[in-house]
Amino acid sequence: MTSTIRRAGAWVEYALLFAAAFATSSPVASAQGPWKVLFNGEDLSNFTITAGGGRRGAPPPASDAPSAWQLQKNVIFAEAKPGQRFGMMATRESYFDFELELDFLLGEIAGVKCSEELGPNQENLSDPGCTANSGIQYRRGYQLNLGRREGAEYIGLVGPRVDPQDPQSIRGLDPQSIRGRVLWLSYGDRAFPNLRKHQDWNTLRIAVQGDHHQAWLNGTKIVDVRYTSKLESEAAGRRPEPISLQTPHPVGATIQFRNIRVRPL
Repeated sequence: MTSTIRRAGAWVEYALLFAAAFATSSPVASAQGPWKVLFNGEDLSNFTITAGGGRRGAPPPASDAPSAWQLQKNVIFAEAKPGQRFGMMATRESYFDFELELDFLLGEIAGVKCSEELGPNQENLSDPGCTANSGIQYRRGYQLNLGRREGAEYIGLVGPRVDPQDPQSIRGLDPQSIRGRVLWLSYGDRAFPNLRKHQDWNTLRIAVQGDHHQAWLNGTKIVDVRYTSKLESEAAGRRPEPISLQTPHPVGATIQFRNIRVRPL
């Protein structure tokens, strides 16, 4: 999620009924399978790096530019640098209902100003180093954002894009939860100061079944949301899709992952 996506307002939890999942071009994992280790520290064979350009406002990278993703000291490491390609690290299989577990370490940048408060136009008042974030995307329309609560970039759930000008798209939604065309479904660790360990590894678990999205950070449940939409514009969120690790943003931000495993539910 880009650093322009910010929180504002109360938590949002809505319950409707998901449409059935449809097949995609990627192989779909079989139902209720055992745990599959996606990354054991040795290779990236269970992932593919999607095509991706440079960051917004930066010159496009050369066609042979290196990827932001590296296998480094038995972890998956990514750093946002000028001239790199920023495709996501995506699983080779697609998932609809699943449970995912991993460890992540969001890099810290010393000396930056952090502010959980927003400006008069809902702009973030923190320095870029404090708003640096990554994320885990699934079903294309959903993302478990990985950011800093002290900079109003929570470890929380972002839903499918919405059109604030379309009454159908925002029906029943709290307008305070919408930033641009992005919908915060849960502000996650906003209610849990110091739950994320700084300069250290954190354990994340995500469980998704039908319209029920849950997440735990270091053993504490931070997301428990039921949400869906029947809008055709959000149909991608109702199909199995690869699970993708997002490259960090902005320049200078880093993210590390390890001990990644998944199982269909």
